[in-house]
Amino acid sequence: MGSHIVRRMALRAGSLAGPAILLFGPATARAAEGGGVTVVPDWSFLLQMANFVFLIIVLNLLLYRPIRRVLRERRETFEGLEAAAKRALASLEEQEAAYARTLKEARAKGLKIKEDLVREAELEEKRLTGEIHARAQAELEAVREKIRREAEQTRAALAQHVEEFAGQIVSKLLGRPVS
Repeated sequence: MGSHIVRRMALRAGSLAGPAILLFGPATARAAEGGGVTVVPDWSFLLQMANFVFLIIVLNLLLYRPIRRVLRERRETFEGLEAAAKRALASLEEQEAAYARTLKEARAKGLKIKEDLVREAELEEKRLTGEIHARAQAELEAVREKIRREAEQTRAALAQHVEEFAGQIVSKLLGRPVS
């Protein structure tokens, strides 16, 4: 908006500078050179001024305004595209944040499920280990009981033959039969 005002002021200054140069330029040049041609303004000067003003108006209507309109439309188009790009970028950032949030939640949920599965597996392991241990203890008791019974039977069988074995041992030690 500020450049528009500056352009308009420059145009007005240029339109005033032309007549000033035509009026005072030769006199200034003559004074600097010490002589020269004197220009006397007449009706042709006013005609040139009117022609200049007319050309400024016509050029403004036919050339400058359409060019400024095209430039303004182009600037508005670019501003619209820039705003759309900013909106798209903001939307993309929101989507990335939502994706990161969802991914974080999914990871947390997966980790919780994993921990639950590990906990369940540990409990199942303890249960199975307890069952195996109980079975092993039962089998161990059964084996001990069997060994104890066999030991009792063997003891009973040996107790019946103790005197006979004792006699055989004594006879072998003495080297003669003992009655």
